[in-house]
Amino acid sequence: MAQGLNGTDGNDEAHVLLIITGGTICMQDSPDGLVPTRDFAHNCLRPHPDFNEDSSVWESTEVRDEHGGSAFADTLRAPPRTPALGSYKYSVFEFSDLIDSSSIDGSHWSLIMRCLTSNWDQFDAFVVLHGTDTLAYTASALAFMLGPLDKTVLVTGSQLSMYAPHSDAHDNLLDSMTIAASYKVSEVSVVFHHHLYRATRVTKVSAFSVAGFTTPNAKPLASFQRHIGRPWSVFVHSDSIRPADRSRIAHSKYASIRSDSGPTKLDTSRVAVLKVYPGISIGLISSIVQIPNLGGLVLETFGAGNIPLSNGSKGLLEILADAVERGLVIVSVTQCLTGSVTTAYESARRMERKGIVTGLDMTTEAAYTKLVYLLSRESLGPQDVANKMREDLQGELTADFREEQRMKDMIQE
Repeated sequence: MAQGLNGTDGNDEAHVLLIITGGTICMQDSPDGLVPTRDFAHNCLRPHPDFNEDSSVWESTEVRDEHGGSAFADTLRAPPRTPALGSYKYSVFEFSDLIDSSSIDGSHWSLIMRCLTSNWDQFDAFVVLHGTDTLAYTASALAFMLGPLDKTVLVTGSQLSMYAPHSDAHDNLLDSMTIAASYKVSEVSVVFHHHLYRATRVTKVSAFSVAGFTTPNAKPLASFQRHIGRPWSVFVHSDSIRPADRSRIAHSKYASIRSDSGPTKLDTSRVAVLKVYPGISIGLISSIVQIPNLGGLVLETFGAGNIPLSNGSKGLLEILADAVERGLVIVSVTQCLTGSVTTAYESARRMERKGIVTGLDMTTEAAYTKLVYLLSRESLGPQDVANKMREDLQGELTADFREEQRMKDMIQE
């Protein structure tokens, strides 16, 4: 490991890579509205005592950029969050083109993935700053691409810019950096409003509240508290998170990313999302399922997984069934915030019998990114993808719902 700041041996302190992709957290006002701005480390982190233990210290660390080339990242040491936690170093790397997250697609996920994997051996943990509009999609995509982890990878952002007064950006970033430096989390996770969430379960639930995200059918992995006069504390709710063994931090740099992490390039153009609504046109669905090169469709269905079957709409199921026969993988997820798709009702049961995957309690974001990920694995055919969609790959499905569905399938047989 490289020499620590101030010339001290840094082998016993974590070194975190902060990857800035863009988003509201680093935006400033302009004549055209809020736009991503550069020099986040210099403008927001270096002057702040929570993120810089000694403002006179400034170091540069060589890293690999999102395109695989060489770049230099500003490096600081942050003070301990509590007496029990040590200080840590972190390097700040900004994408060459900062992204408005509403424009995100598979090519950007590939850039983030490349930045993570090419720096994997050099850092102990990673924090990705991202816009909130598509944060849940990106976090979920990274979870499927990376798989189980031996290093912490966190995704965070904010509803207000770091430059704005009373912003949630400070706490979200500080919580993320503290967890990254002091804890091992074995799966890609999201930090937001004093909670640590599983990436494949998170969804955005508010455009304005600082409590912008939740995991509707799963508890947070951890929660954090800070009170005046009392130290910052973490309450762990899952065995996915544990304190880092600081005596072994130096060795963690040589832990390799898993060899079977799958494709690093995802083609988002091959999957569509369609919300079922009263009076939905059969012609519309027929057109969608015949889009050239479409490999998957996430169908947001009513309630527990229902679609119209009456009033002359029975052709809808046949159109979907024909598409499945042609190799389109269709997954049914509920439009509801909580609950699950089941085969308790006639339409959902008939859909399952026609080969449409019952998505149980997967979020739309998880179902979409899971389909994109699986369809990008060239070794998998449509039936293989459909079978994998029924499996829990990264905690995106609840065990209770899977067991309930298995029992119903046995009864139906």
